[in-house]
Amino acid sequence: MSEILIINLRRFGDIISSAHLINSLAAADPGNHISLLINQEFEKATEIIRPIEVVYAINRKHILTLFNNEIFSDALALEEFWETLSVLKNKKWDKIINYSNDPVSTYLTSYLLHGREESTYVGLKYAKNNIAIPSSDWAIIFNDVLTSYPYTPIHFLDCYHKMADVAYASPAEILLNEKEHESTVRNNFKQIRQKHAESGQEIKIIGLQLKTSESDKDIPFEVISDLIDKILDHPQYYPVLLIAPNEDERTYAAAINKNFMNSLVTIEADFLAVTSVIKNLDLLLTPDTVIKHIADLLEVPTIEIALGAAPFLKQGTCNPGNLLLRSPNSITAEEIIQTVNYFFNKGQQALPSLVSGHALYLVTRDQLGVVFKPLVGHSWETDLGVIISRKVLATLMKIPYDLPERLYNYPLTQIGFWLEEEKLAVTEITKALLGSLRSLLRLQDNPKMGYEFTEGLEKLLAFAEQDYICSMSALMFKSKVEAVSSSGLEENIRQIEGLLYNLRDDLQTTLTCLRGVDDRIETIKKERFTSRTPKNTVTDSDINLGP
Repeated sequence: MSEILIINLRRFGDIISSAHLINSLAAADPGNHISLLINQEFEKATEIIRPIEVVYAINRKHILTLFNNEIFSDALALEEFWETLSVLKNKKWDKIINYSNDPVSTYLTSYLLHGREESTYVGLKYAKNNIAIPSSDWAIIFNDVLTSYPYTPIHFLDCYHKMADVAYASPAEILLNEKEHESTVRNNFKQIRQKHAESGQEIKIIGLQLKTSESDKDIPFEVISDLIDKILDHPQYYPVLLIAPNEDERTYAAAINKNFMNSLVTIEADFLAVTSVIKNLDLLLTPDTVIKHIADLLEVPTIEIALGAAPFLKQGTCNPGNLLLRSPNSITAEEIIQTVNYFFNKGQQALPSLVSGHALYLVTRDQLGVVFKPLVGHSWETDLGVIISRKVLATLMKIPYDLPERLYNYPLTQIGFWLEEEKLAVTEITKALLGSLRSLLRLQDNPKMGYEFTEGLEKLLAFAEQDYICSMSALMFKSKVEAVSSSGLEENIRQIEGLLYNLRDDLQTTLTCLRGVDDRIETIKKERFTSRTPKNTVTDSDINLGP
């Protein structure tokens, strides 16, 4: 049994999403007491998460008002802030989880840990010299690799669990819903199904989430209107519009409804009511929103429409069987309705026909967690980078990992060229590493050689900014070097020398993984040549065979 504090100073979606980790911590030990520190304006989201013991809220808006108003002394703002923190400081925490990992949450983590040697932490904290100290290699992956590495090797959800060293547990029962709301929604949806059923066909109620907090993630007005038309034309589908209880979204929904003679069903619900609504849908169509995170927790079938800068590989919908339709700019109603048809008729319906540059993914799971398996329209080079990155990451972290068979359905000759470039990059970074080690040894004998060592180290760290598989190890090395905090030169040299040797081992592991894939490809080439059934291109059916 532990007293656990989770510091999450982000918005609604992140607070709801943190319920996955909260649920897993509660499942790992039902005696755990889990509390949450948040900004007060997002407190409503916590009302539906079951296992939270206490919610501590920072009245950020009031504090900033006091601080920015010249009439009041800054001391009033500090006193307001201190009142919240003093309650936390006086409580004994066994573990503090820095969920946000932003500067404010990291300072708070450090403050609450000060003088508490028995307390552990997850994520980042600051040392006395304001250097960020990660709690583990997984914290480095989260804060340094996932923020800049081009091939996202692990979903945020899974990385949080790895950082906290807790197994993922199904969250189906974690969200509260009121029985009255549940009964009302079930009865109303039953009436909709009965009213619109034709010839005994079962009606699928499809929820359309209309708005997000960022306009570039919104499905355009014209596309939603066209999509509703197509849904209504289908004898087995019926749309309902989902909005938050605010005037902007009411106005937006009314404008859409006007195009349909005000005949559409619009559901406006707060957090306590929306769980009952989503739970009774047959399918949710949504951009990257808090509603998507609620649906994932309720394990409701979902198609996520990932538009604009939505980081889908990091925080896309996470339940196996869900679909994710990705477009960097626009989307068409025809693409969405074809995806809906495919979702309800997997195995019988052809894959959607997508505009060039758009892609469709199926959510699955493997030994590392959530995987977005490409179905159509993807870049095989990008998928190859993600697959190999997951293999290298799992091997570095000593997790057994099986490469998916779809890898070998991609163009084998081109994969061979790609692997050669990656192996060459490992060779080049290894040369830079050896140069740094030599200059470090000379520095130990002659302190005047510091410039040579600094120059060599900069050359090595430059690989962290490049787009190679070995850049993942370079990023982890860079983070560890930046966390070296000893005030003595000899101790700093000793620590960096150890990190250089660790990097050498990691690069050897990376090279071994690349060679393993290369060897497997050569074996497959020989087998195909021998059987005289060459297969060097990818098809939709091939992709569906992968795990």
